[in-house]
Amino acid sequence: MAKVDNEIKGRLALITGASGGIGAACARDLWGEGVSLALTYFRNRQSIDILVEELTKSDATGRKITVHRVDTGSPDAIAELFDEIKAQHGQAGPDILISNAGHGKAFRGILDVSLEEFDHTININLRASFILTKLSIPHMEAQGWGRIIFISSIAAIGGGINACQYAASKAGLSGMMKNLAMKHARFGITVNDLAPAMIGGTVIQPSGLTIFQQQSTIALSTPTPPVATATAAKEKRQKMGTPFIALQEPTKLDDYDRTRPHDQQPAHVPKVFCDAMEVREAVFVREQKVPLENELDADDPRSCHWVMYASVNETTEPEQRDGATGEVVRPRRSETRSQPIGTLRVVPFPHPPHPQDGGWYVGNVLRERPPQSASAAAGGEAGAGGGGGDQQTAAPKAPALTKHHSSAVDEERQNSAMPFGTDRATTYHDGREPYVKVGRMAVIPEFRGHRIAGQIWRAARKWLEEHPTYFNPSVTELGMDQLKAGASSEIPKWNGLVICHAQESVTKVYEKWGFKVDEGMGKWYEEGIPHVGMALRLNIKDKIPTV
Repeated sequence: MAKVDNEIKGRLALITGASGGIGAACARDLWGEGVSLALTYFRNRQSIDILVEELTKSDATGRKITVHRVDTGSPDAIAELFDEIKAQHGQAGPDILISNAGHGKAFRGILDVSLEEFDHTININLRASFILTKLSIPHMEAQGWGRIIFISSIAAIGGGINACQYAASKAGLSGMMKNLAMKHARFGITVNDLAPAMIGGTVIQPSGLTIFQQQSTIALSTPTPPVATATAAKEKRQKMGTPFIALQEPTKLDDYDRTRPHDQQPAHVPKVFCDAMEVREAVFVREQKVPLENELDADDPRSCHWVMYASVNETTEPEQRDGATGEVVRPRRSETRSQPIGTLRVVPFPHPPHPQDGGWYVGNVLRERPPQSASAAAGGEAGAGGGGGDQQTAAPKAPALTKHHSSAVDEERQNSAMPFGTDRATTYHDGREPYVKVGRMAVIPEFRGHRIAGQIWRAARKWLEEHPTYFNPSVTELGMDQLKAGASSEIPKWNGLVICHAQESVTKVYEKWGFKVDEGMGKWYEEGIPHVGMALRLNIKDKIPTV
């Protein structure tokens, strides 16, 4: 196989929309690799001048930076750009094209989008990349080498929650990429796209925390740092930086100190799990007053945890203006950090017995209900965070542990090393069928009301449907006796049943996802908050376990 030439030093890169965000971050990375730059902007000349000044402080020997004002919505303006590149760089087109300039404006739905707005979005986000690529290809084919990168969006994949015009423009970009990549690979030209979520520090999203109040920007698809996206744009690094949603598979947490917060844990504890705990501490501990030592439980090490991230753009140095002229003498400086904003976990079977109807649980232990809980229980507290709600719930102080009476089934299942066996039957569970349990759903207050919980659940559901045997026990490791199976047909295996112990106040959220309240499971209290059982069956491919 011929060696792929990924050396970019000495080549010319054209970056559109380079005055900030992804474009500026790409410029910094490529300049650092020894690449000459042709940078475009439309409105913000000051920012791009500051960027050029920053870059040229380093050794510029053998390299050149040019700046071009371009309206990418105009075919004539793009054609003039290529004339300028030929005049100033001495070649007909770039060796590397990063089509980044974009447009996005928030609308509630299709009825709010005018034909003019739809055309404008398509022209900027899709047609411009078509024209830029068409003008770049001849030079790339002539030299047998070229790299083209489109900056698409996660909205192209999941549709986003903005109106349809933005998703359509980005989905078209992704489709065009696939076609071009196939047709031009034989010329040594690669074509790729990146699909980040929202990016902090851009015209589209000036602030990660205020995006939801801004009607002139794209609705949330969870921000990503521009530096991470720029790094992915480099040919030597193909991975995206911060993930939109991260998955932490089961992991040992032996040294996790449940009495300390997430940021005071040993360095070897996986970061994604610590991020999940950051969200859970914000929602369950600080907001709902659950004791910190009760938040981590025995199910966490054996569970899968999903975490959604946003990027928060924070000002490190404020803008300074000349008192006399009002002109900016020092621009605002900011940094973008990834912030976990939502989490969910899926616990594999086997499970402890279903909670007792009317039971009072603290730290997953059944306790005697304290007298002061009666009035609160009658009133029905409203849950916060578990499904993205906005109200707060304070759990009463945990009472002292008291002895309770367990059934023979409880004792058998809790005392065995892997408590496979029967449980009490409920409306949707026959007491024996293995199920996975969804729980610890939490979204931090600043990001509620924007379907974050739903996006996390869809990611988890898709994973479960694609990995139906992931949690099935190993007969080789455990043996038939411990699995309580007399034949291969009795080996516990997951058939798609999902159960959730939902805070009563957020059952409507789970119902939107297809869950139904399991009346037979009853109602109980966890850390003083009323819970009910809910169930959903996923359609998965049946696989017979091998003995």
